[in-house]
Amino acid sequence: MKLNEKLFKKLNILYVENDEKIKESFSDTLNKLFNKVFLCSDGLDALDKFTQLNDTSEKIDVILSEYSVSSLNGLELLFKIRDINKNVPFIFITQKTDIDLLLNSLRYNVTDYFFKPINENEILKKIEENEKNIEEINQLAQKSKNLRITKTYLFFKNFGQ
Repeated sequence: MKLNEKLFKKLNILYVENDEKIKESFSDTLNKLFNKVFLCSDGLDALDKFTQLNDTSEKIDVILSEYSVSSLNGLELLFKIRDINKNVPFIFITQKTDIDLLLNSLRYNVTDYFFKPINENEILKKIEENEKNIEEINQLAQKSKNLRITKTYLFFKNFGQ
């Protein structure tokens, strides 16, 4: 499957990884595909970056996070991100096969969960699939809004006659 690079070029991604070798390798791929890539090595830095950019034109559209990062682990980061934004896609990348971690992350609406070693294409396909779903939801919301405006207009137009 060919990736939709046009779609990716619209997105800003936050990538949280404490393994410098993995971060450097995958960030090269991400930088080629995405509009902006913000790199962090620990959870607290990632939370600060997300908060700082949340209400700007550079807002984060997708978060990729390793679980085992310092300051705040990936799960704590997910909890805090969900306090700020319930819908931003959040994808875990981890070596841990802990069922409690998986269940807790699902309770906080994690988008997906990948085990290391990472398969870059699988992660990118998941981001693309998720963004297409978000685009469809936004289009439906816009159609619904337009329909409400039309109904309101017709109501007042007929009311005035």
